[in-house]
Amino acid sequence: MASDVSICNEALLSIGAERISSLSGSSKGARLCAQFYPTSRDEVLESHNWTFSVKRVELARVSDVTPEFGYDYTYQLPADFLLDIRLEYTDVKYEIIGDYLNCDEDEVKLFYLAATTATGRYFALFQAALVERLKSKLSIPLLGNGTKGLKAAETAFNQYLYWLGKAQEFDAMRGNEEMPTDDDWLTAGGFDQSEYTYPEIDR
Repeated sequence: MASDVSICNEALLSIGAERISSLSGSSKGARLCAQFYPTSRDEVLESHNWTFSVKRVELARVSDVTPEFGYDYTYQLPADFLLDIRLEYTDVKYEIIGDYLNCDEDEVKLFYLAATTATGRYFALFQAALVERLKSKLSIPLLGNGTKGLKAAETAFNQYLYWLGKAQEFDAMRGNEEMPTDDDWLTAGGFDQSEYTYPEIDR
């Protein structure tokens, strides 16, 4: 099963760096991974409504906070909140300010993308994209800003885009039981289902 450290080691070893035993180590590789791994992970998570990361929850109203402008109620966002997808009812207006969601509804159910740190839930193609994103950030600090480091960073970023596309295609084919599949759900995000055909992917 993948772990934060094993994902980091895959990135490090593929560019010729030494493996690490933890993200809290004192080696250069450990320090760089501690800096770049969380942001790389969140960037990949934010790129798609991954089936393993979509959640829905009824938000708790915050009674001691009053919205400053335009809305009647304030709700606390989940601790693992990363990005909002939509509310249960798509015609409800709302805004997100900091750790709170403001709207006029006296009950709010939110579909959102969670910052999923449980690496055991990452499937292989997602992990491949994450490794390449991390490599693209590690290459120059570890290999230098000369031709070698710059080329490694460019190659890793291009590989990241490739594996990200494959991962998104695969995840879309898997479907998502947490998300409605009717036209209202898709068009709420600006997606026209009628003009899209999911591509074939190699397995």
